[in-house]
Amino acid sequence: MAGWPQRKLRSITNLRGLAAEGVKRAFARFSVTITALFGLSLSASLAQADVLDENTFERFGAFFLVAALSSLVIRLASEAHSYRWIRLIEVVVAVVLGLIAAFQLDDDYALPSIVGALVLLVPAAASNAKRDDLPVVLGGLGFAAALGLLTLAIFAGGLSGTLASLRYLFGLPVPDRVFAQTWIWTGLFVAPLFALGRIPERGEINLGGRILLDRAALALFDFGAFPLLIIYTLVLHAYAAKIAISASLPRGQIGWMVLGYLLTLFGTLIITSGHERTGRPATSRFMMRYWPALIIVPVGLLFVSLYERVGIYGVTEERYLLGLGGLVVLVWAVMQVSKWLRNDYRLLLCLGGGALLLSCVGPWSARSISIESQLARFEREIADFRDGEAEAELQAMGALAYLNQAGVLDRTVDEPLKTVDDRNNLTAYARHFGLDPDRTPSNLSSGMHDLDRQVIDLTGYDVMIRNVFLSDQEQRSAFQVAVDDNAPAITARLQNNTIVMTVGAESATFDLQAETRSLAPGEPLPRSLELSSGARKVRFLVQRWVWPEPEADKDEQLGRLDGSLLFRRQDWIAFRR
Repeated sequence: MAGWPQRKLRSITNLRGLAAEGVKRAFARFSVTITALFGLSLSASLAQADVLDENTFERFGAFFLVAALSSLVIRLASEAHSYRWIRLIEVVVAVVLGLIAAFQLDDDYALPSIVGALVLLVPAAASNAKRDDLPVVLGGLGFAAALGLLTLAIFAGGLSGTLASLRYLFGLPVPDRVFAQTWIWTGLFVAPLFALGRIPERGEINLGGRILLDRAALALFDFGAFPLLIIYTLVLHAYAAKIAISASLPRGQIGWMVLGYLLTLFGTLIITSGHERTGRPATSRFMMRYWPALIIVPVGLLFVSLYERVGIYGVTEERYLLGLGGLVVLVWAVMQVSKWLRNDYRLLLCLGGGALLLSCVGPWSARSISIESQLARFEREIADFRDGEAEAELQAMGALAYLNQAGVLDRTVDEPLKTVDDRNNLTAYARHFGLDPDRTPSNLSSGMHDLDRQVIDLTGYDVMIRNVFLSDQEQRSAFQVAVDDNAPAITARLQNNTIVMTVGAESATFDLQAETRSLAPGEPLPRSLELSSGARKVRFLVQRWVWPEPEADKDEQLGRLDGSLLFRRQDWIAFRR
């Protein structure tokens, strides 16, 4: 027993030495990154203390975040070879990309694109010359990230819990600001510092990378991910056959579905690429060998859908990025012809990261291309409107609304119009061109009926529930009917242009119809909907509805429906007991 305290002390000393070694190694390898992280933490701390205003903090935060990530990429890539001026190059790249991010904040897609590109480039930069090392590198980076999260939980969580206990038990005046500062400095500086210290160097075998894909984990991909990917591939091919037979165009959302499928496919291939194909299930070997041929039809769907949407509504940042993703995949698939480039997934990460970086600046950026496209669309539609085409007014207002959001309305006229404030810009420019400012896609995709002080016909129904809010995203309308003390729970939600209503253990689906016909996408809803499902009947008194905007590239399903719900107790067993 006498040796137990000594062994315990020795263990604590070893742990402290390991932590100190990791921090020391982090400072030696990533001094520029750590400096940028300190600047990010300081900016967030000053903003929380109300020293920096929100706009200033957003610019400082974007600068330091991008500077930290870019310096990390340069440092990891440079460790393969020794360069004389590498520190200077690292600082210059970090500052330049940081400034680009800081001054591109008005573009909603610039900062996420830059950050996403740098995140993709991190594992590619950390990889060795051998392409098979990428899964191990990902495992090592994942191990380092897990250590950072553990540090955050231990330090920030532990300290916050201690302070909260002191305030609760002893009444110590611990301000809420102290808790916020604790999480800021731990989450943005201390935790990343510990994570940086555990990033494996080139040639170093990191335990986290080796244990990430043991046989148990690999089985999840072989018997879970790959079979599901094959099924989804068949679904996409069947959909392509369907629209080819019916000579119709793919739905707007199919492009993002294809991109999600491709990202899942490549992520699975990258993670499992370090394992031999022999002994693997046939489904895994099939996907790993024939994926270039299997993605031809899905990528074709993506580009056909994109071509159709761009032809009608012009280019937007979302469509630009969608097309960019499809182009990267197409280039990557063509590269598989070369045996030297085949299955080198580092190139895919570099292609994706480089494409995202190029999409943020210059005349080829997502914002610049989108603005030029919408200007051309506006000029085309305003000419058609003056020629008497009724639908052209809505299209012109859609383009004008985008240009207003981008802050370039003045490019539609020779001299900028004088307006009272920015909120009146769209109205002023619309009237200047003879357009109705109320005919915007967002205004026409939703509507309201005033049910206040209205006589409500209750004939045939004995239960009425007011203030029902239905959404296609979540089951928002859970309520208890106050008919009696034993009233069953009733829930309802929107799903594919139907109302799914559940009373107790029973459920029924009511198709949304107006005068015995299905509702057309974007159609204004009447005040009252008479719906039926078998022998069951309900009446929905419409107060508000929201369709997706025509230009939003979403499925044409009703997104929200508010109002009052009437039904009969005799239709539900739970009310007849």
